[in-house]
Amino acid sequence: MSAPPPGFLARAAIGLWLCGIGVLGFLQFWLRALRGAHPQADTIAWLWLAGAMLVTSIGIVLVVRARRR
Repeated sequence: MSAPPPGFLARAAIGLWLCGIGVLGFLQFWLRALRGAHPQADTIAWLWLAGAMLVTSIGIVLVVRARRR
């Protein structure tokens, strides 16, 4: 007797997790860029944005790959 094949959530778990981490990175960029009396994005904020974009794009690729299986 073999185990049933894993469902979509099981196959896409890491991709969904990475998308969630990416959303938190976008939130961190937003909060860091808009803090203070004169909102302006500094270098660290731009690094948060770049990292969030990278992590989210990897997560989306993994979710799409899991969806096709």
